[in-house]
Amino acid sequence: MFIDMHCHILPGVDDGAETVEESCEIIRQAADCGTTVMLATPHYRNPFRCVQDSNMEMIQAAYRLLKQELAQREIPVTLFLGSEWLGAPDGQTLYESGRLLTVNGSDYVLVEFLFDESLASAVSCVRKLIACGLRPVIAHPERYDFLRQEPYAVFDLLKTGCLLQVNKGSPLGLYGSHAQTYSEWLLDHDLAHLVASDCHNTYNRDADMGDVYHWMIRRYPEEKIKLLLHDNPKRILLNQSI
Repeated sequence: MFIDMHCHILPGVDDGAETVEESCEIIRQAADCGTTVMLATPHYRNPFRCVQDSNMEMIQAAYRLLKQELAQREIPVTLFLGSEWLGAPDGQTLYESGRLLTVNGSDYVLVEFLFDESLASAVSCVRKLIACGLRPVIAHPERYDFLRQEPYAVFDLLKTGCLLQVNKGSPLGLYGSHAQTYSEWLLDHDLAHLVASDCHNTYNRDADMGDVYHWMIRRYPEEKIKLLLHDNPKRILLNQSI
């Protein structure tokens, strides 16, 4: 059973599912492949990936609608709400005003960066969030130029106390050879804390966690796989320490 902590499945709020029908199709596909829990993580405050009028209230309304649809259609996936927040200097202000969408209302927050972000800026952002009492989870570190070009810079991030979430498509080659090689290195050396789908649709960025599970089973012990695909995600949802 998989817990997927990075999903663009809310209808009409970002570059993921556009309609309720598409949302339900993605989630049903996930259920068929063994996923029992999904965290909706719409892009938040990202001008490149949010729809023009996307905001906190719109996201929450889409979440309520989708939960109703899942119940009516009897799709056996439990849905929680978070966001994928584009790291910026206003994180503390957003959090203190109650407008930073954390993971299921916990201290954890999923953070993304622009792919050409600098290491110094990323580390500064993470430290400010931690100073607020938050626990940042860095989305797909294998895709950022500042880490792929200098792999050991990841330790500058890890030393802050943040967590790392690898996309399931990265070791499978979905994002190219550089992301594939770096994601394998992170996983091989136990530097990643969880693996998630980052699903956007049912075709080229799908929610099938079974494919990465079968890739992992050839390389890692079952205990490690369970930690990355179930146990650590569950702890984050419950606001427990990793």
